Order: sequence, then C-alpha cells, then structure tokens
Amino acid sequence: GEHHFAGSFIDGWDVPALTSATAAPLPWTQEDLVRYMKTGFSERHGVAAGPMGPVIHGLSQQSDEDLRAIASYLISFKDRSADQGDAAKFVQQRRDASQVPLDAPGLRVYQGACMGCHRADAGGVLATSNFGVRPQLGLATSLHAKSPTNAIQVVLNGIQEPALPDLGTMPAFRYTYSDAQVADLLNTMRGLYGLTPWPDLATQVGRLRESTAHQAPAH
Repeated sequence: GEHHFAGSFIDGWDVPALTSATAAPLPWTQEDLVRYMKTGFSERHGVAAGPMGPVIHGLSQQSDEDLRAIASYLISFKDRSADQGDAAKFVQQRRDASQVPLDAPGLRVYQGACMGCHRADAGGVLATSNFGVRPQLGLATSLHAKSPTNAIQVVLNGIQEPALPDLGTMPAFRYTYSDAQVADLLNTMRGLYGLTPWPDLATQVGRLRESTAHQAPAH
C-alpha cells in the first residue's frame, strides 16, 4: 500500500522513500538510479553513506542489465510525468533567492570546513576531483529532508569507509565543532537554498552525538 518503499529508520539513519514521496529536490530518473547503484553517486542527488554503503558495494557488482531492470522497477513507483529538471538551474535559482547574511556564523563554518569540497554555486553541481566525488549540497536529499538525522550523521562522523574507493572519504567534524556550530552550519546551508531551519537543531545534534559515540571515528 502507501507504505511500500515509503522509507524507514535503520541503524540510526533515516531511509529515504523510493516513491514520489522522496524529499529529493529533483525527481530521480532511471539514469540517476542506474548511476547511483553502479557508482554510489548521483550528481543530481548525492552520495551513498551510512548503511547504504554495503548495499551499493553489492549492487555495483551486478550487470548493467540487472541494474537497468531494478531501476525500471523502482521508477514504476514514481511520477513518470514529472519534469526531470535542470540541476544547475535549480541550484542557481535557489542561491539567487538566498537571504543568508554574509556574516552568518554558520556561513563562516561552511567556508572554513566545507567549501573546498562542496561549492555552493551552480558550478559545483558536477564537481569531481582526484580525491573522490564532491556532491553539491543544494541537491542533497539529506539537506531537504524533514528530519536532520542523516545530515547530522555525515557532519559528525564523516564518511570513513566509502561504498567504493573512487568515492573518496569525508572527514568527521565531531571533535571540531560544538552542537551549536553544527546546527548553525546545517541551518545556514538550508537557508542558502531557500529552506526553513530545522527546529531545536542543536539539541538534536547533541542527542545524535551521544548516541553514536560508541561508533565515532578516532580523534
């Protein structure tokens, strides 16, 4: 019924819906799904992290024919008439409407810790490097989701074991920034793309920091 592929919560992570109920700002296309399952990365949506890593590791070993078949099946649960959208145009329109002041504390954290890998402008949509992929945060499902859980997880713990080596790693900022700073960073990033702040975010960061302490990367 309506709950089929509608998402869940597993191992401390939110599982995004695979239907049209997804929080992704751009619709998933069949090509997006195939690329994501094969490489762990979609320029239009983001990179595999958390419990999705081992899933991608297994899917990447399947044949192109099988991946296309899986993607075709998943697409049947989405609105096929939806405009696939232009990623660069979407990001630019959201950035043009941004009301984030240049002296915002969260923006300073972004500039110091994130901007080198995750550009905020439309030119960063297809950004890659010799050290792995560099997702455009304005397209990340985790930043657009109702729940901040996955975004907090990635900032606190980074990506230490990527699904595939070519994806590269991301440093953990658990020991670098306070709960308030992580909250400022994430809500500022939402503001950069016209999204409302997550409420009581610093408290949620603190709870997740404590609950994941046992699996935290080394200092």
